Amino acid sequence: MKFVPLLLLGSLLACSPPPPDPPTGEGEGEGEGEGEGEGEGEGEGEGEGEGEGEGEGEGEGEVFDCATAPSSPLSAEVIDGPRGYHGLVFNAEGEMIGANRSSTLVAATRTEQRVFVPSIGIGEQMDMLPDGDIVMEDDDAVRRLAPNGSVLTIRPGVAPYGITVGPDGMIYTTDNYTENEFRIERIDPVSGNLEIIDEWDEDTFGQAHSLLFSPDGRTLYIGTVTGFRSLPAGGNIYQMQFDADMNVVSGPEVFAAGVGLDHGNGIIGWHDALIFDACGYMYVPDYHSSNVFRVAPDGSSILYLEQEDPSLYAHGLLWGIDVNGFRSDALYAPLPYGNHRVMEIVTGVPSDDFTGTVRNAPTP
Repeated sequence: MKFVPLLLLGSLLACSPPPPDPPTGEGEGEGEGEGEGEGEGEGEGEGEGEGEGEGEGEGEGEVFDCATAPSSPLSAEVIDGPRGYHGLVFNAEGEMIGANRSSTLVAATRTEQRVFVPSIGIGEQMDMLPDGDIVMEDDDAVRRLAPNGSVLTIRPGVAPYGITVGPDGMIYTTDNYTENEFRIERIDPVSGNLEIIDEWDEDTFGQAHSLLFSPDGRTLYIGTVTGFRSLPAGGNIYQMQFDADMNVVSGPEVFAAGVGLDHGNGIIGWHDALIFDACGYMYVPDYHSSNVFRVAPDGSSILYLEQEDPSLYAHGLLWGIDVNGFRSDALYAPLPYGNHRVMEIVTGVPSDDFTGTVRNAPTP
């Protein structure tokens, strides 16, 4: 994510080797209407004749041509070391932090893992504070985790799903589970003071669910839950504009419509994560369809990764780094219905932290 200083991009833009045979295991259910899936596996896609990113690496002065960005993954495979429920982050050592099925946070390389924080709970989304602490929801509270594993409660009595750290170092959340209000809030990571940014009209917009700031920090994108029970259909992703002092100046307004599953009576969406690449494409996993969509800067979207096995649903997304066997051109997705394993999705495109030159980026 743009505000995490830990992510040092490298130069791997090649296709990963063929994935191993999938392990099997019992999946887990989640939320309303979610059951159990069995097994884990792998999916592979090709860019329909489009080349892998010919970026000559991802360093200063280097180039990536967005015209070569594949329209589907170069590969997707379940890897052995990491675990994750809904959120993942990297620590300063380049280990991936996520929750296993025993409500323990583990720190992992691509092939091995160790206990980081035992018995803290599986949490929801996670992000990194500027000082290197992890912020996450656990047991109806927002907490921060120091690199040594110590835990401090920032704000009790709130239970968000979406959590992201803004350019101001504040914590932005969608308070999904506390009062069923689905409002957007800003929490001070030191004092715990809470400010309501938007009350959010659920009957108009659906439920506010996932959050992502633009690379310049001026736009907040909001993924939603729509078409579920009495919620309006639409599959819309919204945006809100901020000024330099992080005051809301406009929005919410539609950024992208129809991102999700066509259910016959309209598009229904359940956007569990949002993340950008260097070209300005946004990747969005949708629970209703178990697929990942890619949204262009003009709001148009395509089916990026089709997943028929719900145990392989990518519930969150995190860009990799070229450390400990991970790849900087890959997205990593926790699989809560696949025994909390993690899938590596090789995109052939650098992340939004790419410091080189981007050519032929799509325009809004």
